[in-house]
Amino acid sequence: MLVKLLSPPLYATKIYATKMPLEVCLAYISFAEDREKFLRFMKTLGMDFEKLEQKNLFKYIRAPIIADEDGFSVLSSVINEEIKKQGTKVVVIDSINPILNTLGRDAIKRSLLQNYLYDLTGMIKGIIILISELPMDKITLPEEMIEFVADAIIVLKHEVKHSILHRKMGFRKFRGAKITIAEAPYSIIEGLGIKVFMPPMLSKVPSRRFKKSYTFPSKILSRYIPSIAPGCSVFMGYPPYSRSYMYSLLPIMALLLWNDCSVGMISYRYSEDELKWYLNQVAWNLGVDLNVINSRLKFIISFNPTIYSTGELANIESELIIRARPDAIIYHGIEVLYMIREDRKEYIRAV
Repeated sequence: MLVKLLSPPLYATKIYATKMPLEVCLAYISFAEDREKFLRFMKTLGMDFEKLEQKNLFKYIRAPIIADEDGFSVLSSVINEEIKKQGTKVVVIDSINPILNTLGRDAIKRSLLQNYLYDLTGMIKGIIILISELPMDKITLPEEMIEFVADAIIVLKHEVKHSILHRKMGFRKFRGAKITIAEAPYSIIEGLGIKVFMPPMLSKVPSRRFKKSYTFPSKILSRYIPSIAPGCSVFMGYPPYSRSYMYSLLPIMALLLWNDCSVGMISYRYSEDELKWYLNQVAWNLGVDLNVINSRLKFIISFNPTIYSTGELANIESELIIRARPDAIIYHGIEVLYMIREDRKEYIRAV
């Protein structure tokens, strides 16, 4: 398989792990970056390649820039020898641009590279990942032949909106696989690496679980809303001039406490300290100990949506919710998103 990535191969071993054992040897061939810089950068992303070197699971190869066809033949022979010694199953070439520039556009010379890649794939019986830098404002390489022979093509894109960097990963081609999502937002996170947010593609509207229901402790509310089934979304609105946010929380918190539900709170308007103060007022009005409410809280967090891209915000929230798994989630201040977001529909769809 020939894979082309347009970014450091952060997920080379994870891609390979879908078909092979997790502990496979990876060879990283670089024409520009030195070994120490590479190792230091990868550690900031939570990947310790020095430990893999000690286990003979990683080999860093610093390749010189080649000047002609003969140089490419010598370089390919050296690479082959190193790969055979290690028993490599994944080869990363960062980047393919110097080789393409050296060989030029001559079809015969290009066939040397193509045949070498085919031979290398057969020799290691594994994966080759080619990294290529795209010219500014381009979405394809001028060397169409390279893209044509690749089994999979992943393109990392970015754009700036209102001074915020929006990153997206494009899935242009995966031979033998059905592509249902063409793009997905991603983040580069210190200590973790690349995190891709893949929104669920639901073919049907999720069903509410009617076998279980939540009831209100209030007789007045129960008269109009007998029960709420898990899977429901509840919208609560109040006039902005009423300044009654603490009272708007009363019925929903009463519902959750009455049914012994855990809850997570996300606000785009108030700080975490303000939210806790409001919860204290809610506890007083309900006549319950604040510790009772706190014991039900899985998390309480405030996000400033103006500093995140839409995909990044949805990514962070989904991670938080998946880890905590509360029975209910309260989103507060969603009107802020509608005031500041041009792509608010994209966020609402993701949520």
